[in-house]
Amino acid sequence: MVFTIKRGPTVVSVSPWPRFLERHLSYRKVVHSFGRSAGGRTGMSFVVENLFIKDGDSGMFPAGLCDKVLRLIKAEHPAARIEIEDYRRLQELMPIPDFSRIDELRPGQDEILLAVASSCGGLLVGGCGLGKTFLITQICRMYPTLNIVILSPRVSVVKTIYSNLTACLPSTAVAMIGGGSVCREKRRITVATTRSALKCDLKNCDLLLFDEAHNVGSNQIAEHLGYVERARRFGFTATPAGRSDGADLVMEAVFGPKLADIPYQDAVKNGLVTPIEVRVVDVVSSEYIPDSEMMTTRKRWNYWRNKSRNQEIARVALAFPADEQVLIMVETLEHALNLHKLLPEFTLVHYGSVSAERARRLGYSKDSLSIDKDKMDSYRSRFASGDLKKVIATMVWAEGVNFPGLSCLIRADGAPGEIRGEQIPGRLSRLSVGKDVGILIDFNDKFSPWAARRAAARMAFYRRRGWRTLPFSA
Repeated sequence: MVFTIKRGPTVVSVSPWPRFLERHLSYRKVVHSFGRSAGGRTGMSFVVENLFIKDGDSGMFPAGLCDKVLRLIKAEHPAARIEIEDYRRLQELMPIPDFSRIDELRPGQDEILLAVASSCGGLLVGGCGLGKTFLITQICRMYPTLNIVILSPRVSVVKTIYSNLTACLPSTAVAMIGGGSVCREKRRITVATTRSALKCDLKNCDLLLFDEAHNVGSNQIAEHLGYVERARRFGFTATPAGRSDGADLVMEAVFGPKLADIPYQDAVKNGLVTPIEVRVVDVVSSEYIPDSEMMTTRKRWNYWRNKSRNQEIARVALAFPADEQVLIMVETLEHALNLHKLLPEFTLVHYGSVSAERARRLGYSKDSLSIDKDKMDSYRSRFASGDLKKVIATMVWAEGVNFPGLSCLIRADGAPGEIRGEQIPGRLSRLSVGKDVGILIDFNDKFSPWAARRAAARMAFYRRRGWRTLPFSA
């Protein structure tokens, strides 16, 4: 039997089409909806998403899955012959990098740059604090002639990358788009938010770098990247698995296989990140918690309005000296406001824009809750410098912020997912003089079976990451 594979820069075809591939090139996507489903239970359903198209006796799929498909065909049909027609212009797309232009690397970072230099695309995996912004800058320096597009979901990350690039490259070579910035002149390197991706020259770029690659599971972002015709694509992420909608396979489809993976223990050993230790607080609440199938209702009474739990969070937060930075992470503004009543000396940071109706429901005025862009930037820079000591923040600070001096983070969100489990504690892993360890405080919620299961999932994730776990003591 002979399989013919035609390999293009974005799409690959195979003929004849092996039917067994279909179960490997599809995934069961979780669809969340607000309100109750037709069955009266939680607003959640499942749909099968296919990452292939059949056309008669042949079929097509995203180029990032080509290596996976080749392995599957060889395993299923070991005696078959595979003929590959490669239509990628590899010599044009893979020039020899100039490593003499880059700065000194820390141990382990060279693995990332070598993977980029020797591959057409793939996932570059490393824990938070690895130095992704630094590595992206070095990649741009070692390819001085390529047209490069860098995308990130976070405006703060875009600004940081842009600042780093303009510090070592001519400002006329770098453009920033998004977050209120627009550049109408063509530049060799464009740094943009994912929302502004279509304003970049995706069609003619040679190299695409995507920060927080786990976000490409979003249909809109994946659709935008469909405009990339020939560029090599690399995605940086600390969490290659664990999307709540089940769309992890989309990452491989867009970028390709995992090329480099720096485990947490290796990163600590090589001095790339600060080690994290977990301190656990047992919570037994006497609050009445109504039983409900609605996720929002469950979270509200188990977490956001649970007076006993919130008082325990406040007790822990106040156990630290006034001159030590403490960051409390919550999921919603409602929870943040309830904690702020117990901790008025903490600064409240959230997404900033609040409708008048939502503010009214929360018992506040719109003006009292609104945070404009300048104030948000001020909070972030003051916390990064250490001038601001105590903050309660929603998920606006879960990713894309760099607080080197932060040594204590309190997780009050209660979420069990792996992406949050990696990203939120990752605020502690940045290196800083005098910081030997980052202390993550979480809560072993014993007041309801639902909360207990979610707490157990978080603790299990911490153990898998190799983070030392101890009881909290003031």
